[in-house]
Amino acid sequence: MTVPPEADPVICLCAHVTEREITAALDAGASDVAAIRSVTGANLGCGECGDDLEDVLVASRTAPTRLLMVNGGKSEPIRVLDDEPDVEVTVLTEPRHRHLYPPEANVVLVEDVEDLETARKAVLAALAGRSIDRVYSPTERGQVVAAHLGAYLGVPGNSPAAAFACTHKFAMTRALQAAGIPVARAILLTSPEQLADRADELSWPVVLKPVVGSGSALTVVVRDRAELAELLSGPVGADLRACGHAIVAEEFVAMLDEYHCDGVVVGGTTVFALASRYLAPLLGRLDRPSGSMTVPVDDLARAEILRLHERVVRAVGLDHGATHVELFRTASGFVVGEIACRPPGGGIVEHVRRHSGVDLWRESVRAALGRPVRITPHFADGVSAHLHLPPAPGRVAHVTPADELRALPGVTEVDLRVRPGDVLPAATRSSQLAGLIHLRSSSSAQLEHQIRRVLDVYRLDIVPNPTTATDRSERPASSQRGTPVRRIVVVTDCTDVSFNEMCGAMYQEARAAAHHLAVELVPVQNFSEINAAFLTRLVADNYPEGTVIYTLVSKSDNVLDRHEVIWGETLGGLVFVGSNFGYFGWLARDQGVKRVYEVPNVPQTPFSGKTFIAPIVARLAMGDEAELSRHPYAEDRIEDIGMVPGTVVHVDNFGNAKVLADLGDLRHRDILSLHLGDRQLCDASFISSQIYLERTQGDVVCYRSTSFDHMTDIGMVRGNFADAHGVRVGDVLTWRVRETA
Repeated sequence: MTVPPEADPVICLCAHVTEREITAALDAGASDVAAIRSVTGANLGCGECGDDLEDVLVASRTAPTRLLMVNGGKSEPIRVLDDEPDVEVTVLTEPRHRHLYPPEANVVLVEDVEDLETARKAVLAALAGRSIDRVYSPTERGQVVAAHLGAYLGVPGNSPAAAFACTHKFAMTRALQAAGIPVARAILLTSPEQLADRADELSWPVVLKPVVGSGSALTVVVRDRAELAELLSGPVGADLRACGHAIVAEEFVAMLDEYHCDGVVVGGTTVFALASRYLAPLLGRLDRPSGSMTVPVDDLARAEILRLHERVVRAVGLDHGATHVELFRTASGFVVGEIACRPPGGGIVEHVRRHSGVDLWRESVRAALGRPVRITPHFADGVSAHLHLPPAPGRVAHVTPADELRALPGVTEVDLRVRPGDVLPAATRSSQLAGLIHLRSSSSAQLEHQIRRVLDVYRLDIVPNPTTATDRSERPASSQRGTPVRRIVVVTDCTDVSFNEMCGAMYQEARAAAHHLAVELVPVQNFSEINAAFLTRLVADNYPEGTVIYTLVSKSDNVLDRHEVIWGETLGGLVFVGSNFGYFGWLARDQGVKRVYEVPNVPQTPFSGKTFIAPIVARLAMGDEAELSRHPYAEDRIEDIGMVPGTVVHVDNFGNAKVLADLGDLRHRDILSLHLGDRQLCDASFISSQIYLERTQGDVVCYRSTSFDHMTDIGMVRGNFADAHGVRVGDVLTWRVRETA
């Protein structure tokens, strides 16, 4: 390895050691930082150049680290890996998450990352004789499969037993019990109904939750048998049955305080840990402010929490990774809730970074790569906190400006995620936020006072939605006869008399029930699942709660053979119906899903979309759901087409193309060179104002999309861009900046 004479930066300022001197030491046989230090004298002073030495060392390796990452929807590891030199990544993920990766990325798609056998076969086929050095998963759903694949491929990593103990809540409880760590008594159920027969094994109240899951999703407290019966007959019971996992029932812990401890483990030893106390116990508080503050160094609880964290790590057999341990302080001492072997959510990673300087995502990825972690904590003085501001269902009328909150004592950062006009769903997970505020103070007591001050000033004014998911009989529009009008939007490529036939089937169903329907058409490009997914998502963004979206597209050669018809409701109260061919993945990803069901016994006959499904759409619009809610469907089975950046998702009647891509920080009049595959199409001017007025006829321009912030529109001034350059829905465009303004 050589360094050009014109590029020889000083790496160690204390000893004035340059990069060329370090590479010379490496060429002479130095193989680690200690050896470099011994030969060159670098890193013997202030120590700040340690990371830079490590970067030079990693860059000197001739062979990159080959990583297999089993990922769901986590984007944070992608950021970290982009900054790690010499890593070749193969990603195993699901179609609905393909959009997270660039087109050139080596991505292996499977329907379910929890399906070990399918994952194994897919990875072996994709590797085609190539080797893997490490296997890593940043999510609970993929960690067991990642550990098994690592063991199968003979690479270092966490064992399958450790991964299972960190993700399967009942196995976790048994491992902690075996190590003598205090935990709540628990039993494993194959269905929530089984608790009625086994309740005598526990004491009421009881906490029910899926055996695998995160973010407090579907975690509920049941106080007695009567409340259990009520829960089983309602939507929460249906969701628990449809979650796709066994259920853990554990005794409710009467706690005085709830804590979490977040750390980094290398070689089975905790190399960093930070203890924090939640502002209030989390369970049942999704609609109220929450958050946590660091435990002061002189608090006696801190040492016990750190000690329990180390015991938990040993009990589950964890070799490396980030950790998030939940603990409860009771009248008789601490009880451990659970451990997750991944960085926490809900703003805690940033909370840890602000207080200690440690990036849990970066260190967990480096540990997975087998590289030295870079933990040199710089703990902030006093106590730090993060405050979660929850969403409330409805339309935002007013939210306190961020600058007003930043001006309050103790506030160090404000991240508001809502603005007036936004329509918010009710929170179903602890990671759903309207805003996140970071604070710091000299003591816990003063910090609590400052948090109360923030909550006194903060306002989120909500206008309730005109309808709710449980009562669709109230609509803002009504007919002259006073009967509410139900709105249905049909997203389809059946735009001729076929659409009229579908409308007729819906109207006939509505007349029989003395209801009135308003049916609208949104035409789709023929045979295009991509265009259908985009238009379904666009309709959901522009129509009011209670609207029923029926998506029906003639089947192309790209979709799966099976014909499962589903219906569901988004967190914002829109109902969607159609075949599970990928049309609803984008919608589910962006707006969230409250519930979803399968429509059984769909006849495999010509145009069942008219004869069988259209009447069902009408019944859903009229609120007649009882017979249609008997077959819960797992949300994670909703297919996603998995479009890559640059995909053309729509071409309008003027030939303007809507592209799934964010152009980034371009300036007005920057010139882009557009490409389709290996073919250069044309140059395009980036326009940020006066879009077409200042351009010459025939010029191609691009600008931030009028549909979604993360998209781009490309068009031709008084011309047809798509026809002129042969661009169609489903094409993938690329570009580079050819000339800056």
